[in-house]
Amino acid sequence: MNARIANTTDLAPVALLRECSRAMTWLVARGMFLACILLVAVPAYGRWNPKPLPSRIRKGDIMIWDEQYLGGRQPKGGKAAGGFLEVISRYDPIKSEFRSGRFGFFSGSRVHTTWRFIKPLTDVVFAEGKTTIFDNHVSELVTPPFEMKLDYVTFLLSGGNMPNEACINLLIDGKVVRTATGRNDDVLEFVAFDVKAFRGKKAQVQVLDTSTAAFGYITVDCICQSPDPKGAVRIISKPPSGANAASGRAQMLTGRLDGAAQIADGRLLVGGKAVDLADLLLLETGVRCASDFSGKRLELVNGDVLSADVLGFDKGKLTIKHALFGKIEVAVSNVAQALFMPGPTIKAAPGVLVHSGGSKIPGELLWLRDDNIAIKCKLGVVPLPRARVRAYVFARSAPPATAGDTVVLADGSTLSGTLTLSGQNVVLTHGVLGPMKLAVTDVARVTRSVPGVTRLTGLRGEIRERVGPIRPPAPLVVNSASGATLRMFPRTVMRYKLPKSKQTKRFRATLAPVANSRVPMTVRIRTKDKNWTYTVAADSVGVDIDVELGRAAGMDITTDCSGKISYPCGIQWRNAFLVEAPQ
Repeated sequence: MNARIANTTDLAPVALLRECSRAMTWLVARGMFLACILLVAVPAYGRWNPKPLPSRIRKGDIMIWDEQYLGGRQPKGGKAAGGFLEVISRYDPIKSEFRSGRFGFFSGSRVHTTWRFIKPLTDVVFAEGKTTIFDNHVSELVTPPFEMKLDYVTFLLSGGNMPNEACINLLIDGKVVRTATGRNDDVLEFVAFDVKAFRGKKAQVQVLDTSTAAFGYITVDCICQSPDPKGAVRIISKPPSGANAASGRAQMLTGRLDGAAQIADGRLLVGGKAVDLADLLLLETGVRCASDFSGKRLELVNGDVLSADVLGFDKGKLTIKHALFGKIEVAVSNVAQALFMPGPTIKAAPGVLVHSGGSKIPGELLWLRDDNIAIKCKLGVVPLPRARVRAYVFARSAPPATAGDTVVLADGSTLSGTLTLSGQNVVLTHGVLGPMKLAVTDVARVTRSVPGVTRLTGLRGEIRERVGPIRPPAPLVVNSASGATLRMFPRTVMRYKLPKSKQTKRFRATLAPVANSRVPMTVRIRTKDKNWTYTVAADSVGVDIDVELGRAAGMDITTDCSGKISYPCGIQWRNAFLVEAPQ
């Protein structure tokens, strides 16, 4: 072609122009073809061979764990179990999540996460209804022992707020001396353990995930010994609050006892000392209670909750399986709702089935089988795969004004009734389930209903003030393993009306920071002629309060920061009682 273009003397002007046009078209087409190849190949090459992100290890750091445990190898001198190796094998499918910034800035090219990539279900799998999409895996990774040489252990951390379940722990002699969990956020942030007290000792880092909740996972990266906190948003300098929980605690009308809880010959002993049941307000046995109350469960109309699988439905009764009580039958007249998968309590009218996609279908429950659940609705009899049904609502919950004594089991179940002691057992006579014998090891917490004692959450209160550059949230009552807890936030004032009586009043409580609180909090309690001030450190396990209010008719509680506000921050009132006694 080039020869033809060069020999122009034999071509007429029109022919010459035509040949030039053809040559230019060929060159442009060839160039566009090469450009397309480059456009496809370069990004693909970048995906196949992504550039490692910069390491966040600084000068002076001693690396404990960054890249060496993320290549699918068993750590020498440490251990990996459960989800660890699975994370490695599933790293490629979730690489796009790393590249799209799900975890923010991390160190190097990989992170360790127990989060699971949820693949879209095919129509066939969805129709079969045998697959759930919850994080039901568990895992553990422990590094080899290392000598503590510097003042801090620093690391990047994110994930669910699951203390003791999805967390990173520092172990010395196999005991947890420092622990941290996520903030229900996926963006990695620097956290530091203050380990000055452990210089020269052998330690290990444990990354643990025993949670099966929807946000029950943890992500960690770049674990180092460091000479400084590296700008950490949290510096943890004390052992976990539950480290000595096994000792137990009894709060009574006449005071408090700490120590191991046991029952012998029908008597309650705490720390070897006898406790009169009539004097008992609160017993914490030291048994760890499941922090996740959103699993499969049966919620009763009286407000009680049974952590159990619902097996069947026949003749107006549900058959459930509880880990402690085995198979039992419960009349549906006593049931508010049955939840077949983890999630919050359903807000719906009675006689409604709730689909996993959120749809609410009114209808009568006909049967409940291993593979499907059927209702009779306007469309006729509709069977649905069991794995696609979130819940069925039978009735509205209507807790009684006085629930009696309350027992919280280790699995999170909450039951109310009348409490007695027999032999080596706690006996709870329940209004629906009848008498139930419970060993101390099955019980996490007991709260007794005692005349003249009122919970703080049961007092009539009003918000008097909420101020700040960002208006703080209103005080919030949260039901948890610690019972009904009141959370308050900075620059908030609550006024409580106290019972009118000639009795003297005493206020008892444990004042603790909210999870992951960043700043110290100041709390003031004031009556007409008395006031008390308390400071709660951000990383403290709490402050015990026991104040004499006299015959005061009202009480103000003021919550504020000791310094500059930095969210999250706040305090929570645990085991808060107003006790009335003759003057």
